[in-house]
Amino acid sequence: SEAKRFRDRVIAPGRIYSPPAAVTLDPLSVSKEALTELLTTQKGKLTRVLAVRFGLGRIIAERVVTVANLNLDVSARQAVAHIEQVLNALQSVVINLLRDKVVVAFDAEEKVPVARGFSSVFAYKPSDLKHVEIREFEDPIEAFDFYFTYQRFARYRKTKLQVLEKERKRLKRIIEEQERAIAEYKRAAAASRRVAEILQTYGQQLQHAVNEYYRLKKPKNLDAVQRLSPLPLHREPDGSIAVEVEGRRLVIPPGESIFRIAAQLYDRAKRFEEKARRALRLLEETKKRAYEPIVLEPPKKRKRVKRRWFDAYLWFITSDGFLVVGGRDASQNEALLKRHAESHDLVFHADVHGAPFVLLKTEGREPPEQSLKEAAQFAAAYSRAWRIGVSAVDVYCVKPEQVSKQAPSGEYLPKGAFMVYGKRKYFRGVPLHLAVGVVEQKGSVRLMAGPPPAIKGRASVYVTLAPDPRRRRIVEDVWQKLVDQYQKKRGVGLPRELRNELQRIIPGGVGRLLKDV
Repeated sequence: SEAKRFRDRVIAPGRIYSPPAAVTLDPLSVSKEALTELLTTQKGKLTRVLAVRFGLGRIIAERVVTVANLNLDVSARQAVAHIEQVLNALQSVVINLLRDKVVVAFDAEEKVPVARGFSSVFAYKPSDLKHVEIREFEDPIEAFDFYFTYQRFARYRKTKLQVLEKERKRLKRIIEEQERAIAEYKRAAAASRRVAEILQTYGQQLQHAVNEYYRLKKPKNLDAVQRLSPLPLHREPDGSIAVEVEGRRLVIPPGESIFRIAAQLYDRAKRFEEKARRALRLLEETKKRAYEPIVLEPPKKRKRVKRRWFDAYLWFITSDGFLVVGGRDASQNEALLKRHAESHDLVFHADVHGAPFVLLKTEGREPPEQSLKEAAQFAAAYSRAWRIGVSAVDVYCVKPEQVSKQAPSGEYLPKGAFMVYGKRKYFRGVPLHLAVGVVEQKGSVRLMAGPPPAIKGRASVYVTLAPDPRRRRIVEDVWQKLVDQYQKKRGVGLPRELRNELQRIIPGGVGRLLKDV
Protein backbone atom coordinates (compact mmCIF):
# COMPACT_ATOMS: atom_id res chain seq x y z
CA SER A 1 0.00 0.00 0.00
CA GLU A 2 1.15 3.55 -0.66
CA ALA A 3 1.91 6.32 1.81
CA LYS A 4 -0.53 9.13 2.55
CA ARG A 5 0.94 12.56 3.05
CA PHE A 6 -0.83 15.33 4.96
CA ARG A 7 0.21 18.85 5.96
CA ASP A 8 1.32 17.85 9.45
CA ARG A 9 1.92 14.08 9.22
CA VAL A 10 2.64 11.10 6.99
CA ILE A 11 0.92 7.71 7.19
CA ALA A 12 3.06 5.02 5.58
CA PRO A 13 3.96 1.33 6.04
CA GLY A 14 6.68 0.89 8.65
CA ARG A 15 6.29 4.35 10.18
CA ILE A 16 4.91 5.07 13.67
CA TYR A 17 1.30 6.23 13.43
CA SER A 18 0.69 9.78 14.57
CA PRO A 19 -2.86 11.08 15.10
CA PRO A 20 -4.07 14.25 13.39
CA ALA A 21 -3.34 17.54 15.09
CA ALA A 22 -6.04 18.83 17.38
CA VAL A 23 -8.53 20.97 15.51
CA THR A 24 -9.27 23.07 18.58
CA LEU A 25 -7.02 24.67 21.17
CA ASP A 26 -7.13 23.99 24.91
CA PRO A 27 -8.50 27.15 26.58
CA LEU A 28 -6.93 26.24 29.95
CA SER A 29 -3.36 25.82 28.64
CA VAL A 30 -3.21 28.52 25.95
CA SER A 31 -0.64 31.23 26.73
CA LYS A 32 -1.06 34.96 26.41
CA GLU A 33 1.41 35.00 23.50
CA ALA A 34 -0.31 32.16 21.65
CA LEU A 35 -3.73 33.80 22.08
CA THR A 36 -2.32 37.14 20.87
CA GLU A 37 -0.86 35.48 17.77
CA LEU A 38 -4.13 33.67 17.09
CA LEU A 39 -6.30 36.80 17.33
CA THR A 40 -3.86 38.84 15.23
CA THR A 41 -4.03 36.38 12.34
CA GLN A 42 -7.80 35.82 12.38
CA LYS A 43 -10.50 37.72 10.55
CA GLY A 44 -14.03 38.27 11.79
CA LYS A 45 -15.60 38.66 15.21
CA LEU A 46 -13.95 37.57 18.42
CA THR A 47 -16.98 35.42 19.29
CA ARG A 48 -16.56 33.39 16.09
CA VAL A 49 -12.83 32.81 16.64
CA LEU A 50 -13.42 31.65 20.23
CA ALA A 51 -16.35 29.46 19.22
CA VAL A 52 -14.46 27.70 16.39
CA ARG A 53 -10.81 27.59 17.51
CA PHE A 54 -11.53 26.65 21.13
CA GLY A 55 -14.60 24.51 20.39
CA LEU A 56 -16.81 26.53 22.72
CA GLY A 57 -19.81 27.08 20.52
CA ARG A 58 -21.52 30.42 19.99
CA ILE A 59 -23.33 30.75 23.34
CA ILE A 60 -20.26 30.01 25.50
CA ALA A 61 -18.10 32.24 23.27
CA GLU A 62 -20.58 35.10 23.79
CA ARG A 63 -20.41 34.40 27.52
CA VAL A 64 -16.59 34.83 27.43
CA VAL A 65 -16.84 38.15 25.58
CA THR A 66 -19.50 39.38 28.02
CA VAL A 67 -17.37 38.43 31.05
CA ALA A 68 -14.43 40.27 29.42
CA ASN A 69 -16.61 43.43 29.34
CA LEU A 70 -16.31 43.72 25.55
CA ASN A 71 -18.92 44.38 22.90
CA LEU A 72 -20.21 41.23 21.20
CA ASP A 73 -19.40 42.79 17.81
CA VAL A 74 -15.71 43.38 18.60
CA SER A 75 -13.34 41.85 16.03
CA ALA A 76 -10.57 39.40 16.92
CA ARG A 77 -7.87 41.92 15.99
CA GLN A 78 -9.49 44.69 18.03
CA ALA A 79 -9.59 42.34 21.03
CA VAL A 80 -5.77 42.09 21.04
CA ALA A 81 -5.72 45.44 22.85
CA HIS A 82 -7.64 43.73 25.68
CA ILE A 83 -5.76 40.43 25.60
CA GLU A 84 -5.49 40.16 29.41
CA GLN A 85 -9.27 40.56 29.81
CA VAL A 86 -9.98 38.01 27.06
CA LEU A 87 -7.58 35.39 28.45
CA ASN A 88 -8.81 35.78 32.03
CA ALA A 89 -12.45 35.62 30.92
CA LEU A 90 -11.80 32.59 28.70
CA GLN A 91 -10.17 30.55 31.43
CA SER A 92 -12.59 31.72 34.14
CA VAL A 93 -15.67 30.74 32.11
CA VAL A 94 -14.25 27.33 31.17
CA ILE A 95 -13.25 26.54 34.78
CA ASN A 96 -16.74 27.49 35.96
CA LEU A 97 -18.28 25.34 33.24
CA LEU A 98 -16.40 22.32 34.51
CA ARG A 99 -17.42 23.07 38.08
CA ASP A 100 -20.98 24.39 37.76
CA LYS A 101 -24.23 22.49 37.47
CA VAL A 102 -26.17 22.25 34.21
CA VAL A 103 -29.01 24.78 34.16
CA VAL A 104 -32.41 24.78 32.45
CA ALA A 105 -34.10 28.19 32.24
CA PHE A 106 -37.88 28.59 32.20
CA ASP A 107 -40.28 31.40 31.50
CA ALA A 108 -41.67 32.18 34.95
CA GLU A 109 -45.11 32.97 33.51
CA GLU A 110 -45.59 30.24 30.92
CA LYS A 111 -43.55 27.46 32.55
CA VAL A 112 -41.97 26.37 29.26
CA PRO A 113 -38.30 26.43 28.20
CA VAL A 114 -36.98 29.85 27.27
CA ALA A 115 -35.79 30.08 23.67
CA ARG A 116 -32.34 31.65 23.68
CA GLY A 117 -30.05 30.92 20.77
CA PHE A 118 -30.36 27.25 19.94
CA SER A 119 -31.22 26.00 23.40
CA SER A 120 -32.36 26.91 26.88
CA VAL A 121 -30.06 24.40 28.54
CA PHE A 122 -26.97 26.19 29.85
CA ALA A 123 -23.67 25.01 31.23
CA TYR A 124 -23.70 28.10 33.47
CA LYS A 125 -26.27 30.15 35.32
CA PRO A 126 -27.36 32.90 32.90
CA SER A 127 -27.38 36.38 34.40
CA ASP A 128 -28.83 38.16 31.37
CA LEU A 129 -32.22 36.43 31.42
CA LYS A 130 -34.89 38.25 33.41
CA HIS A 131 -38.09 36.85 34.92
CA VAL A 132 -37.07 33.23 34.51
CA GLU A 133 -37.15 30.20 36.73
CA ILE A 134 -33.85 28.31 37.00
CA ARG A 135 -33.59 24.56 37.56
CA GLU A 136 -30.12 23.10 38.23
CA PHE A 137 -28.92 19.55 37.51
CA GLU A 138 -25.76 17.66 38.38
CA ASP A 139 -26.19 15.35 35.41
CA PRO A 140 -26.42 16.86 31.87
CA ILE A 141 -28.51 13.87 30.73
CA GLU A 142 -31.13 14.67 33.37
CA ALA A 143 -31.09 18.33 32.32
CA PHE A 144 -31.77 17.50 28.67
CA ASP A 145 -34.41 14.94 29.61
CA PHE A 146 -36.12 17.61 31.70
CA TYR A 147 -35.79 20.17 28.90
CA PHE A 148 -37.23 17.98 26.13
CA THR A 149 -40.09 16.86 28.36
CA TYR A 150 -41.07 20.50 28.77
CA GLN A 151 -40.57 21.18 25.07
CA ARG A 152 -43.10 18.45 24.29
CA PHE A 153 -45.41 19.98 26.86
CA ALA A 154 -45.03 23.39 25.19
CA ARG A 155 -46.20 21.93 21.88
CA TYR A 156 -49.06 20.12 23.58
CA ARG A 157 -49.97 23.30 25.48
CA LYS A 158 -50.15 25.34 22.29
CA THR A 159 -52.42 22.80 20.61
CA LYS A 160 -54.57 22.39 23.71
CA LEU A 161 -55.01 26.15 24.13
CA GLN A 162 -56.18 26.44 20.53
CA VAL A 163 -58.78 23.73 21.15
CA LEU A 164 -59.86 25.34 24.43
CA GLU A 165 -60.11 28.78 22.83
CA LYS A 166 -62.33 27.35 20.08
CA GLU A 167 -64.51 25.74 22.73
CA ARG A 168 -64.62 29.00 24.69
CA LYS A 169 -65.90 30.88 21.62
CA ARG A 170 -68.59 28.24 21.14
CA LEU A 171 -69.66 28.57 24.78
CA LYS A 172 -69.83 32.36 24.46
CA ARG A 173 -72.26 31.97 21.54
CA ILE A 174 -74.36 29.64 23.70
CA ILE A 175 -74.27 32.21 26.52
CA GLU A 176 -75.66 34.88 24.18
CA GLU A 177 -78.46 32.54 23.07
CA GLN A 178 -79.27 31.60 26.67
CA GLU A 179 -79.37 35.25 27.74
CA ARG A 180 -81.79 36.05 24.90
CA ALA A 181 -83.97 33.08 25.86
CA ILE A 182 -84.04 34.15 29.53
CA ALA A 183 -85.03 37.68 28.57
CA GLU A 184 -87.83 36.31 26.36
CA TYR A 185 -89.10 33.98 29.10
CA LYS A 186 -89.15 36.83 31.61
CA ARG A 187 -90.95 39.12 29.17
CA ALA A 188 -93.60 36.47 28.42
CA ALA A 189 -94.05 35.72 32.14
CA ALA A 190 -94.43 39.40 33.01
CA ALA A 191 -96.96 39.98 30.20
CA SER A 192 -99.09 36.97 31.19
CA ARG A 193 -99.00 37.94 34.86
CA ARG A 194 -99.97 41.55 34.07
CA VAL A 195 -102.98 40.46 31.98
CA ALA A 196 -104.03 37.96 34.66
CA GLU A 197 -103.88 40.67 37.34
CA ILE A 198 -106.06 43.01 35.25
CA LEU A 199 -108.62 40.26 34.62
CA GLN A 200 -108.58 39.43 38.32
CA THR A 201 -109.14 43.09 39.23
CA TYR A 202 -112.08 43.66 36.85
CA GLY A 203 -113.32 40.08 36.78
CA GLN A 204 -116.84 40.60 38.09
CA GLN A 205 -117.62 43.58 35.85
CA LEU A 206 -116.16 41.85 32.78
CA GLN A 207 -118.04 38.63 33.52
CA HIS A 208 -121.30 40.57 33.83
CA ALA A 209 -120.70 42.32 30.49
CA VAL A 210 -119.82 39.04 28.71
CA ASN A 211 -122.83 37.23 30.14
CA GLU A 212 -125.08 40.10 29.06
CA TYR A 213 -123.64 39.96 25.51
CA TYR A 214 -124.49 36.29 25.13
CA ARG A 215 -127.89 36.80 26.83
CA LEU A 216 -128.75 39.42 24.19
CA LYS A 217 -127.99 36.87 21.43
CA LYS A 218 -124.69 38.45 20.33
CA PRO A 219 -125.88 41.91 19.28
CA LYS A 220 -123.85 43.67 16.60
CA ASN A 221 -124.07 46.94 18.48
CA LEU A 222 -121.96 46.66 21.62
CA ASP A 223 -122.81 50.05 23.13
CA ALA A 224 -125.14 48.66 25.78
CA VAL A 225 -122.68 45.92 26.74
CA GLN A 226 -119.63 48.19 26.59
CA ARG A 227 -121.14 50.43 29.25
CA LEU A 228 -120.97 47.49 31.65
CA SER A 229 -117.26 46.74 30.97
CA PRO A 230 -114.23 48.69 32.28
CA LEU A 231 -112.16 47.33 29.32
CA PRO A 232 -112.72 47.60 25.54
CA LEU A 233 -114.88 44.84 24.03
CA HIS A 234 -114.82 43.59 20.43
CA ARG A 235 -117.20 41.41 18.44
CA GLU A 236 -115.28 38.68 16.60
CA PRO A 237 -116.27 37.54 13.06
CA ASP A 238 -117.69 34.27 14.42
CA GLY A 239 -119.93 36.22 16.82
CA SER A 240 -117.94 35.61 19.99
CA ILE A 241 -116.83 38.50 22.18
CA ALA A 242 -113.22 39.50 22.99
CA VAL A 243 -111.79 41.64 25.78
CA GLU A 244 -108.85 43.91 24.92
CA VAL A 245 -106.18 43.82 27.65
CA GLU A 246 -102.71 45.41 27.29
CA GLY A 247 -103.07 45.45 23.52
CA ARG A 248 -104.14 41.79 23.36
CA ARG A 249 -107.58 40.41 22.49
CA LEU A 250 -108.79 37.58 24.70
CA VAL A 251 -111.73 35.69 23.18
CA ILE A 252 -114.34 34.70 25.81
CA PRO A 253 -116.46 31.75 24.58
CA PRO A 254 -120.02 31.29 25.91
CA GLY A 255 -119.98 29.90 29.43
CA GLU A 256 -116.28 30.67 29.98
CA SER A 257 -115.19 32.20 33.28
CA ILE A 258 -113.04 35.33 33.36
CA PHE A 259 -111.47 34.10 36.59
CA ARG A 260 -110.57 30.73 35.02
CA ILE A 261 -108.84 32.54 32.15
CA ALA A 262 -106.95 34.65 34.71
CA ALA A 263 -105.88 31.46 36.54
CA GLN A 264 -104.65 29.96 33.25
CA LEU A 265 -102.62 33.09 32.58
CA TYR A 266 -101.10 32.90 36.08
CA ASP A 267 -100.12 29.27 35.37
CA ARG A 268 -98.63 30.32 32.04
CA ALA A 269 -96.60 33.03 33.78
CA LYS A 270 -95.34 30.49 36.32
CA ARG A 271 -94.26 28.11 33.52
CA PHE A 272 -92.27 30.87 31.82
CA GLU A 273 -90.73 31.89 35.16
CA GLU A 274 -89.65 28.27 35.78
CA LYS A 275 -88.16 28.11 32.27
CA ALA A 276 -86.27 31.31 33.02
CA ARG A 277 -84.93 29.85 36.29
CA ARG A 278 -83.78 26.64 34.57
CA ALA A 279 -82.20 28.62 31.76
CA LEU A 280 -80.45 30.82 34.32
CA ARG A 281 -78.95 27.77 36.03
CA LEU A 282 -77.73 26.50 32.67
CA LEU A 283 -76.35 29.95 31.93
CA GLU A 284 -74.35 29.97 35.17
CA GLU A 285 -72.92 26.53 34.37
CA THR A 286 -72.02 27.61 30.85
CA LYS A 287 -70.34 30.78 32.13
CA LYS A 288 -68.37 28.74 34.65
CA ARG A 289 -67.10 26.48 31.87
CA ALA A 290 -66.41 29.38 29.52
CA TYR A 291 -64.55 31.61 31.97
CA GLU A 292 -62.85 29.16 34.32
CA PRO A 293 -59.06 29.65 34.31
CA ILE A 294 -57.10 27.31 32.08
CA VAL A 295 -54.43 25.46 34.04
CA LEU A 296 -52.18 23.09 32.10
CA GLU A 297 -49.52 21.53 34.28
CA PRO A 298 -46.34 20.06 32.79
CA PRO A 299 -46.30 16.27 32.78
CA LYS A 300 -44.68 14.53 35.70
CA LYS A 301 -41.87 12.18 34.86
CA ARG A 302 -43.21 8.66 34.81
CA LYS A 303 -41.44 6.11 36.91
CA ARG A 304 -40.10 2.99 35.27
CA VAL A 305 -42.58 0.18 35.83
CA LYS A 306 -41.12 -2.70 37.80
CA ARG A 307 -41.96 -6.09 36.30
CA ARG A 308 -43.78 -8.60 38.49
CA TRP A 309 -44.01 -12.35 37.92
CA PHE A 310 -47.61 -12.17 36.71
CA ASP A 311 -46.96 -9.35 34.21
CA ALA A 312 -45.93 -12.01 31.68
CA TYR A 313 -49.44 -13.52 31.95
CA LEU A 314 -52.99 -12.26 31.51
CA TRP A 315 -54.06 -10.83 34.87
CA PHE A 316 -56.36 -8.48 36.79
CA ILE A 317 -57.30 -7.63 40.39
CA THR A 318 -60.86 -8.47 41.47
CA SER A 319 -63.22 -5.99 43.13
CA ASP A 320 -62.26 -7.58 46.46
CA GLY A 321 -58.50 -7.33 45.86
CA PHE A 322 -57.69 -10.90 44.74
CA LEU A 323 -55.11 -11.49 42.00
CA VAL A 324 -56.38 -13.51 39.01
CA VAL A 325 -53.83 -14.81 36.47
CA GLY A 326 -54.41 -16.59 33.14
CA GLY A 327 -52.16 -18.30 30.61
CA ARG A 328 -51.63 -16.67 27.22
CA ASP A 329 -50.75 -19.97 25.51
CA ALA A 330 -50.10 -23.67 26.17
CA SER A 331 -46.62 -23.02 27.61
CA GLN A 332 -47.97 -20.47 30.07
CA ASN A 333 -50.81 -22.81 31.06
CA GLU A 334 -48.18 -25.38 32.05
CA ALA A 335 -45.98 -22.85 33.86
CA LEU A 336 -48.89 -21.21 35.68
CA LEU A 337 -50.22 -24.41 37.23
CA LYS A 338 -46.84 -26.04 37.88
CA ARG A 339 -45.02 -23.03 39.36
CA HIS A 340 -47.64 -20.74 40.86
CA ALA A 341 -50.68 -22.84 41.89
CA GLU A 342 -50.94 -23.38 45.66
CA SER A 343 -53.30 -25.69 47.50
CA HIS A 344 -55.58 -22.88 48.70
CA ASP A 345 -55.94 -21.31 45.22
CA LEU A 346 -58.76 -21.94 42.72
CA VAL A 347 -58.44 -22.98 39.06
CA PHE A 348 -61.03 -21.77 36.51
CA HIS A 349 -61.62 -23.04 32.97
CA ALA A 350 -64.30 -22.23 30.39
CA ASP A 351 -66.25 -25.34 29.38
CA VAL A 352 -65.19 -25.04 25.73
CA HIS A 353 -62.27 -26.39 23.72
CA GLY A 354 -59.45 -23.85 23.44
CA ALA A 355 -59.53 -21.97 26.74
CA PRO A 356 -56.75 -20.92 29.13
CA PHE A 357 -56.45 -22.05 32.71
CA VAL A 358 -57.08 -19.17 35.10
CA LEU A 359 -55.72 -19.11 38.63
CA LEU A 360 -57.36 -17.14 41.46
CA LYS A 361 -54.66 -16.51 44.10
CA THR A 362 -56.40 -16.56 47.48
CA GLU A 363 -53.35 -16.09 49.77
CA GLY A 364 -55.20 -18.32 52.23
CA ARG A 365 -58.32 -16.10 52.36
CA GLU A 366 -61.88 -17.06 51.44
CA PRO A 367 -62.78 -15.22 48.21
CA PRO A 368 -66.28 -13.67 48.11
CA GLU A 369 -68.78 -14.79 45.48
CA GLN A 370 -68.21 -11.59 43.49
CA SER A 371 -64.52 -12.42 43.02
CA LEU A 372 -65.43 -15.96 41.92
CA LYS A 373 -67.85 -14.58 39.31
CA GLU A 374 -65.25 -12.13 38.06
CA ALA A 375 -62.61 -14.87 37.72
CA ALA A 376 -65.15 -16.97 35.80
CA GLN A 377 -65.93 -14.06 33.48
CA PHE A 378 -62.19 -13.55 32.89
CA ALA A 379 -61.79 -17.22 31.94
CA ALA A 380 -64.78 -16.97 29.58
CA ALA A 381 -63.52 -13.80 27.86
CA TYR A 382 -60.13 -15.30 26.97
CA SER A 383 -61.56 -18.57 25.69
CA ARG A 384 -62.18 -19.49 22.05
CA ALA A 385 -65.80 -18.43 22.61
CA TRP A 386 -64.74 -14.77 22.26
CA ARG A 387 -63.04 -15.34 18.91
CA ILE A 388 -66.11 -17.02 17.39
CA GLY A 389 -68.53 -14.40 18.74
CA VAL A 390 -70.41 -16.37 21.43
CA SER A 391 -72.19 -14.17 23.96
CA ALA A 392 -72.08 -16.49 27.01
CA VAL A 393 -70.47 -19.80 28.10
CA ASP A 394 -70.33 -22.05 31.14
CA VAL A 395 -67.23 -21.92 33.36
CA TYR A 396 -66.18 -24.29 36.14
CA CYS A 397 -63.67 -24.04 38.98
CA VAL A 398 -61.74 -26.71 40.89
CA LYS A 399 -58.90 -26.99 43.40
CA PRO A 400 -55.33 -27.27 42.05
CA GLU A 401 -55.02 -30.89 43.24
CA GLN A 402 -57.90 -31.82 40.91
CA VAL A 403 -55.82 -30.81 37.90
CA SER A 404 -53.29 -33.37 36.69
CA LYS A 405 -50.93 -34.06 33.80
CA GLN A 406 -51.54 -37.79 34.33
CA ALA A 407 -53.45 -38.97 31.25
CA PRO A 408 -55.72 -42.02 31.27
CA SER A 409 -54.04 -45.23 30.24
CA GLY A 410 -53.32 -45.31 26.54
CA GLU A 411 -53.96 -41.57 26.03
CA TYR A 412 -51.62 -38.61 25.55
CA LEU A 413 -52.01 -35.04 26.84
CA PRO A 414 -50.53 -32.34 24.57
CA LYS A 415 -48.62 -29.38 25.98
CA GLY A 416 -50.84 -27.06 27.99
CA ALA A 417 -53.58 -29.68 28.43
CA PHE A 418 -54.54 -31.19 31.80
CA MET A 419 -56.98 -33.75 33.13
CA VAL A 420 -59.54 -32.49 35.65
CA TYR A 421 -60.84 -34.99 38.21
CA GLY A 422 -63.54 -34.78 40.86
CA LYS A 423 -66.45 -32.44 41.51
CA ARG A 424 -66.60 -29.10 39.71
CA LYS A 425 -68.37 -25.88 40.67
CA TYR A 426 -70.13 -24.44 37.63
CA PHE A 427 -70.97 -20.86 36.72
CA ARG A 428 -73.70 -21.04 34.08
CA GLY A 429 -74.20 -18.59 31.23
CA VAL A 430 -71.24 -16.36 32.05
CA PRO A 431 -71.49 -13.24 29.81
CA LEU A 432 -68.51 -12.42 27.60
CA HIS A 433 -67.76 -8.80 28.45
CA LEU A 434 -64.30 -7.35 28.98
CA ALA A 435 -63.18 -3.91 30.17
CA VAL A 436 -59.76 -2.41 29.39
CA GLY A 437 -58.59 0.43 31.62
CA VAL A 438 -55.61 2.61 32.50
CA VAL A 439 -54.48 1.99 36.07
CA GLU A 440 -52.19 4.48 37.85
CA GLN A 441 -49.80 3.01 40.41
CA LYS A 442 -47.09 5.00 42.23
CA GLY A 443 -46.42 7.41 39.38
CA SER A 444 -46.59 4.79 36.62
CA VAL A 445 -49.43 3.77 34.32
CA ARG A 446 -50.44 0.25 33.28
CA LEU A 447 -53.19 -1.36 31.25
CA MET A 448 -55.50 -3.80 33.01
CA ALA A 449 -58.13 -5.95 31.30
CA GLY A 450 -60.83 -7.85 33.14
CA PRO A 451 -64.54 -7.97 34.03
CA PRO A 452 -66.13 -4.48 33.91
CA PRO A 453 -67.00 -4.30 37.66
CA ALA A 454 -63.36 -4.94 38.63
CA ILE A 455 -61.85 -2.51 36.12
CA LYS A 456 -64.33 0.32 36.82
CA GLY A 457 -63.21 0.52 40.43
CA ARG A 458 -59.48 0.68 39.65
CA ALA A 459 -59.01 2.46 36.33
CA SER A 460 -58.87 6.22 35.81
CA VAL A 461 -60.34 5.69 32.32
CA TYR A 462 -61.67 2.53 30.68
CA VAL A 463 -63.69 1.10 27.79
CA THR A 464 -65.94 -1.96 27.66
CA LEU A 465 -65.88 -4.60 24.90
CA ALA A 466 -68.03 -7.47 23.65
CA PRO A 467 -67.15 -10.25 21.17
CA ASP A 468 -67.44 -9.49 17.45
CA PRO A 469 -65.17 -11.49 15.11
CA ARG A 470 -65.98 -9.10 12.25
CA ARG A 471 -64.41 -6.08 13.94
CA ARG A 472 -60.64 -6.41 13.47
CA ARG A 473 -59.74 -2.72 13.98
CA ILE A 474 -60.79 -2.84 17.60
CA VAL A 475 -57.25 -2.42 18.97
CA GLU A 476 -56.80 0.94 17.26
CA ASP A 477 -60.31 2.03 18.25
CA VAL A 478 -59.71 1.13 21.91
CA TRP A 479 -56.29 2.81 21.93
CA GLN A 480 -57.66 6.06 20.50
CA LYS A 481 -60.55 6.02 22.96
CA LEU A 482 -58.25 5.50 25.96
CA VAL A 483 -55.76 8.14 24.79
CA ASP A 484 -58.55 10.70 24.25
CA GLN A 485 -60.14 10.00 27.65
CA TYR A 486 -56.80 10.08 29.49
CA GLN A 487 -55.69 13.26 27.70
CA LYS A 488 -58.95 14.95 28.68
CA LYS A 489 -58.71 13.82 32.30
CA ARG A 490 -54.97 14.17 32.99
CA GLY A 491 -53.77 16.59 30.30
CA VAL A 492 -51.13 14.16 28.95
CA GLY A 493 -51.10 11.23 26.58
CA LEU A 494 -50.29 7.59 27.25
CA PRO A 495 -46.86 5.96 26.79
CA ARG A 496 -46.63 4.50 23.30
CA GLU A 497 -45.39 1.15 24.63
CA LEU A 498 -48.86 0.56 26.10
CA ARG A 499 -50.16 0.35 22.52
CA ASN A 500 -48.22 -2.88 22.02
CA GLU A 501 -49.49 -4.25 25.33
CA LEU A 502 -53.06 -3.50 24.24
CA GLN A 503 -52.63 -5.80 21.24
CA ARG A 504 -51.76 -8.62 23.64
CA ILE A 505 -54.69 -8.23 26.05
CA ILE A 506 -57.64 -7.94 23.64
CA PRO A 507 -58.75 -11.54 22.93
CA GLY A 508 -57.81 -12.41 19.37
CA GLY A 509 -57.57 -8.71 18.53
CA VAL A 510 -61.32 -8.63 17.75
CA GLY A 511 -64.42 -7.21 19.39
CA ARG A 512 -66.65 -4.15 19.52
CA LEU A 513 -66.94 -1.20 21.86
CA LEU A 514 -69.90 -0.96 24.22
CA LYS A 515 -71.20 2.22 25.84
CA ASP A 516 -71.12 0.66 29.30
CA VAL A 517 -72.02 -2.52 31.11
